[in-house]
Amino acid sequence: TTHLNNNKQELRGKEEWIAKHQIIWHRKITLALACFIFFFIGAPLGAIIRKGGFGLPVVISIVFFILYYIISMSGEKFVREGVWTPFVGMWFSSGLMFPIGIFLTYKATTDSVILNFDSYIDTFKKIAKKLRRKRFTK
Repeated sequence: TTHLNNNKQELRGKEEWIAKHQIIWHRKITLALACFIFFFIGAPLGAIIRKGGFGLPVVISIVFFILYYIISMSGEKFVREGVWTPFVGMWFSSGLMFPIGIFLTYKATTDSVILNFDSYIDTFKKIAKKLRRKRFTK
């Protein structure tokens, strides 16, 4: 049993070493892609948010960056612990932020208003009205 335990420990050490190298390899690519993703988040925010001058878009961009960083570090931790594969763990944060960047870019090109809370309230009122009608018709 001692021989098996030693082999098991040696195998685990080699797996950790391989995962560490794969983390570094994937990080190089994901960080380069993150520059483009944050361009597609930050530039539309500057165009969409006209109120507040320079400060509000910067604050929102920093919030997106902190969210990206937390998700990225969590994914890396899951890879180191062997919960996720290196590909999934390192690309998870980029996979979450990319659709947000595309959505914001689309909203900026169509001159849509994102931070107009009155439009969201109106939308929720319409949905609530439809739900009330369905409830009373049953």
